[in-house]
Amino acid sequence: MHIIISRTDNIGDVVLTLPVCIAVRSAYPQSKISFLGKDYTRAVVEACPAINEFISYNELGRMKTTESVNYLKSLMADVIVFIYPEATAMKWAAAARIKMRIATSGRWHSWLYCNYRIKMSRKRSDLHEAQLNFKLLFPLGIIEVPTLGELAKASFMPVPTPNDNVVQILNSIPQGKRIILHALGVSGIDWPLESFLRLGKMLAEKEFQVIFTGTESDGIVLRKQLPTSEQFHDVTGKFSLDELIQFIGQCQGFVACSTGPMHIAAALGITTIGLFSPHRPIHPGRWAPLGPHAHYLCASQFHDNHLDVPVENVFQAILNALP
Repeated sequence: MHIIISRTDNIGDVVLTLPVCIAVRSAYPQSKISFLGKDYTRAVVEACPAINEFISYNELGRMKTTESVNYLKSLMADVIVFIYPEATAMKWAAAARIKMRIATSGRWHSWLYCNYRIKMSRKRSDLHEAQLNFKLLFPLGIIEVPTLGELAKASFMPVPTPNDNVVQILNSIPQGKRIILHALGVSGIDWPLESFLRLGKMLAEKEFQVIFTGTESDGIVLRKQLPTSEQFHDVTGKFSLDELIQFIGQCQGFVACSTGPMHIAAALGITTIGLFSPHRPIHPGRWAPLGPHAHYLCASQFHDNHLDVPVENVFQAILNALP
């Protein structure tokens, strides 16, 4: 068979969909597995060995509708699983007459365009996002929802070999315990930049090499407050997503609020500390990082859209995980 997994939203969501791809590969080892996603998540998808091909949602969106449909027809897919229930992609798949089109039943367009509909509510469920994704595999005969412990042990993002640019930047940072603080660019409630900077100073006193990642626009904000220190390193704006994945895989620790790079770090198997709000639907029960060395701390509450996790608690969690 040719099976398409469709998840056309954000980086963290795509990372938490990779276990589904691995389960499909295990159940159907001779099948072709493609992933329909947005271009900016391509590097995450291509880091997963279970996936044969990336299909660009952006490229399909730039085509005329008839061209998009004809392209999907040409792939000769037997199944498409809409992990994220996006209406346009569903419409293309139906017009392309993909035989089995699987989605949740809660959206009106699922009833228009999909012929296998799973009744489930993500917001009201106590399952983790990665576990919820498995429910959409039931029509394929994959009916076991793995435990969080089983998911944490899965290696769905092997550490990639760094390219020349990443090696050059790594060589500019002294050897030792390298810990990344991904302080800005979060999609939900954040931890104040002042808290990250204070944490960085405490880590530097323990001889950590403290590395700040993010976009170039994050760096503009960060550099206004970043202290001058040989143990502080600003690499914001220096990596593409595939290079960021390579770089994270060469470090020992990662701290961030709930964001895509946090999920990447956990999946790569490095020590990850995630900071979370206690409130649904953004709580750690739904979005905690998954990996053999993934941990999280949950705020008791938040003020002015900032998490109130004490810096000392995060510092101690890092020392416990990376003595």
